[in-house]
Amino acid sequence: MPDEREVRKACGRARDVDVIAYGGRAVDLWWHSAREKLEGQKRLEIRELPPEASQALAAMAARTMRLQVTIHDGHISITDHHSAFGTELRRLKE
Repeated sequence: MPDEREVRKACGRARDVDVIAYGGRAVDLWWHSAREKLEGQKRLEIRELPPEASQALAAMAARTMRLQVTIHDGHISITDHHSAFGTELRRLKE
């Protein structure tokens, strides 16, 4: 999970900041501790990649790989030369 200080720094420098968190229960623990400090960031959007999608992404990992990622209206699609998957991203902060 990203350090909340780094996320706040990014919010001060960028027009928009998007964080896609992954890691199952670790995301809930991270968000519980960082929420108070990040809720006021107007340029920040945080979404969670579900654990089963993390596993599918890990299965795609290779020494050399090319992924195509499309995010549209809270849905993410990831494809490579051999497989593809899609899932909804859970909104933590919008």
